[in-house]
Amino acid sequence: MEPSQLNWIANFIWGIADDVLRDLYVRGKYRDVILPMTVLRRLDAVLEPTKPSLLDMKASLDKAKITNQDQALRQAAGQAFYNTSRFTLRDLKARASQQQLKADFEAYLDGFSPNVQDILENFEFRNQIPRLSKADALGTLIEKFLSPDINLSPNAVLDGDGSVKQPGLDNHGMGTVFEELVRRFNEENNEEAGEHWTPRASGSTASAGPSWSATFPNWASRCPQRRWAASGRWWRTITGRSSTWRNWRARWALPSRPPAAI
Repeated sequence: MEPSQLNWIANFIWGIADDVLRDLYVRGKYRDVILPMTVLRRLDAVLEPTKPSLLDMKASLDKAKITNQDQALRQAAGQAFYNTSRFTLRDLKARASQQQLKADFEAYLDGFSPNVQDILENFEFRNQIPRLSKADALGTLIEKFLSPDINLSPNAVLDGDGSVKQPGLDNHGMGTVFEELVRRFNEENNEEAGEHWTPRASGSTASAGPSWSATFPNWASRCPQRRWAASGRWWRTITGRSSTWRNWRARWALPSRPPAAI
């Protein structure tokens, strides 16, 4: 995808913050909602084509009383992650009440695989849901991210005649869009690359460089809060890709060695 198209997508998502959150959050807190929602929409779009087969597999495993389901569900989803709830984000658009939407959205989040649960926990995104629901903003937020004007799926959107209306967004393009959003949010808060980079006070990952480099620290290093730095592993969850510490250190002015713990 052309850089101009990627920039347009970032502009659109940036505009969602002003459209939906202006009277609900101060500008410095927009990212608490927009960054995790961007990740969620990407995950949702990637999983959508295999959702029916995933639910069939889940039902079969439950019927057979198989408790260790993770590998089979990954295979059914065709990804390293999955969602066993009966919902997609599109299913949540037409809820009659905010109370029902809130309950169904939380059930949707609960359906994600353990590796995605770690990401959501590090974002602390569930803490935002009561506020969004009370302000009747949750439905609008979901609808904006489902706009036909943008495509966060790796698959192209086709016109009725089979021509490409919107190209698919590959992993590299998704990473570029996300980095641009993080850069803009950091500028809004007068933050610079590496300025707030700190390891987690406690964590479960190891000290070796390869383990840390696989978490895609380029954007995480720019996030001023530790929970965001920790949630950098979403990149590996989505793409299975890793990067070398040397490359990301040169780009984002990171320390010469990975942290002892993240």
